[in-house]
Amino acid sequence: MKFVESRDLQDPVIATHKYYFSWIKPFIKKKKVLDIGCWTGPMETLMATINSTVTAIDIEEDPLKVARKRFPKMRFVKTSILENTPFKKNEFDVVLFFMVIEHIPLGSELAVMRNINKITQKGGNLFLTTMNSNFFSNLFDPAYLITGHRHYSKKHLTELLNLAGYEVKEVNYNGGVANIAYTWMLYFCKHVLRINEPKGGWMDKWLLSNYNNKGFNEINVRAVKVREV
Repeated sequence: MKFVESRDLQDPVIATHKYYFSWIKPFIKKKKVLDIGCWTGPMETLMATINSTVTAIDIEEDPLKVARKRFPKMRFVKTSILENTPFKKNEFDVVLFFMVIEHIPLGSELAVMRNINKITQKGGNLFLTTMNSNFFSNLFDPAYLITGHRHYSKKHLTELLNLAGYEVKEVNYNGGVANIAYTWMLYFCKHVLRINEPKGGWMDKWLLSNYNNKGFNEINVRAVKVREV
């Protein structure tokens, strides 16, 4: 994702982040949390409201500068989960991996999951979200059509996580027509108009209602580390 200053300096929280936060909130209180691919800190905005110790990483320096200004008490690190990160073995209780796996190099998924395993406590939770692989989510994802943006099935993710030392505890699907329409609008506003897409108010209510009903567009997985790899 390309950093666009006119847009990315604004409040980054959208309905998607609110939905994810409601999902993870019971698991992150008083925990050491690592957010992979934090960008300018939308999840950090929400996690700042509860008692958690948050570390966040991204590979881009510009969004990290914004996040550091917003949350000077949180730890932000420029690094890639593909590499040897500066974190200790078993350092984190919870790892967030939201809409990142589809952006890492094809074929590196298992190596990344094993890197996450190393820095997660046994019994710790990994929350992973990505685009679901089905006919409609593939057909209507602009990035899938234009750039080959990857989508993943439950079977693929379960096999990957098992090989990486995790046991899948929860899988759910969310998002539908409203989320697809919002994604197209986001791309148009950010990359063509270079402005913020509409959000908050009725937009959030519409999207959250779409998320809270069983959907098909995104797949969300909670997995627990059961062994070292």
